[in-house]
Amino acid sequence: MARGSAAALRRLFQLSPALVCIAGEDGYFKRLNPAFEFTLGYSRDELLARPFVEFVHPEDRDKTLDELRRLSQGIPTAHFENRYRCKDGSYRWLSWVAMPEPTQGLIYATALDITEQKRESERFRLIVETASDAVVVVANRGNIVLASAPAEKLFGYASEELLGQPIEILIPERQRAAHLAHRDHYSADPRPRRMGERSELRALRKDGSEFPAEISLSVLRTENETLISAVIRDLTERNRINEALLKNEAQILAAQRIQRYLLPRGSPSMRGIDVAASVFPAEFACGDHFDYLQLSDGCVGLVVSDVSGHGFAAALLAASTQTTLRVLARSHWDVGEILTLTNSILFDATDEQHFVTAFLGSFDPTSRRLRYVSAGHSPCYVFDSQGDLKNSLESSAVPLGMMPSTRYLATEPAILDPGDILVLTTDGIVEATARDGSYFGVGRVHEVVRMNRTRSAEDIIGSLHRTVCEFTHRAKLEDDLTLLVLKVER
Repeated sequence: MARGSAAALRRLFQLSPALVCIAGEDGYFKRLNPAFEFTLGYSRDELLARPFVEFVHPEDRDKTLDELRRLSQGIPTAHFENRYRCKDGSYRWLSWVAMPEPTQGLIYATALDITEQKRESERFRLIVETASDAVVVVANRGNIVLASAPAEKLFGYASEELLGQPIEILIPERQRAAHLAHRDHYSADPRPRRMGERSELRALRKDGSEFPAEISLSVLRTENETLISAVIRDLTERNRINEALLKNEAQILAAQRIQRYLLPRGSPSMRGIDVAASVFPAEFACGDHFDYLQLSDGCVGLVVSDVSGHGFAAALLAASTQTTLRVLARSHWDVGEILTLTNSILFDATDEQHFVTAFLGSFDPTSRRLRYVSAGHSPCYVFDSQGDLKNSLESSAVPLGMMPSTRYLATEPAILDPGDILVLTTDGIVEATARDGSYFGVGRVHEVVRMNRTRSAEDIIGSLHRTVCEFTHRAKLEDDLTLLVLKVER
């Protein structure tokens, strides 16, 4: 092997996020990449010093030893899962692929951490049962193993009539042969996607009637099998609306109504707290939105989000995001848990081209305690009573709708002092550009807040918007802009 190629392989070994190792048939690791230390918490020397089976969960050791014997016989591992103990005492699920080298007594193996996928499977049934959409879960043999209540209502079947039946029972007879072929092809490489991107899908009710359907597929891998979750939506009403929009150009009116519906009717009343918010759309409707949520623990949820793109499609996704957040806020108080569940639902409801950045804060007006989660959102800010930057609230996770198993965690609580000003915004303000190509930037935000720190929250928002328009020399912004300002009165 050329020296450059060998160096590249060594670098790949070191930088790979997957766990890559060389093990001996004697049961010891011989070489490990840094991902082992990062995932399990042990040092490299600690991992090399003991038989690797000692790190395996006691319930998984026998099957691990059996797999090791198969490898020593020259049989490669295509898929094997077990649990490894971390240094802090917790366990992580690892999925292995291994290739033996009998002549050298070595095993080359790579593993992926699938712990979040396992946790996702535990939450899967709850999500299905509480989903507002019709959800049908199919085993890899094509038989139905779970159907949500909305699915029973949509198709007109009782749950016991669906369980164990082939999924083709919900498909018109003329399309079943083609669907069987598509299902076999999909089973060979299951992955999240939409069905029927090139043709209209039809679904069949128990009474024999059909309806146009939108079907989104996602994959759930359990210990024993791969399950396919199909989220099914009746497009009858949506198609009717789309036809009307095409005929009379009502799209603008519909989008504007959606936007107005999204926005709260007013600001929450909190003693000693002045709060206001506004959305400035770049088009007739936008993907930005803000909201105030009444969390189940009595705190106020502060929401600012930004859907990729803007216009009608972004407004629809913003509406779906807001509805999901409002429903979850009724029964949950932990903002991390709320965004985790929201992400799971949005992943099934969005395509690969769309995602949502979101800031969700939990504010206790009595103690002035603030906790937050930022899902890929642009930084937000806390200024002190002099208008100086006190804290920058940075993103802590990926945007919503991108990775189904992402777990979102809230920050430690921070106390807002009298005179502090919390400014939540989307990236439309800092990325606003002047004619010379320069950005408005964070510095100008600081300056405007400092100059207006003694004024009301609503006045600060108005000053920021006017200053951005003057900076860009445009009456209409190129990107949507949302601002939420909360002031703690002195």
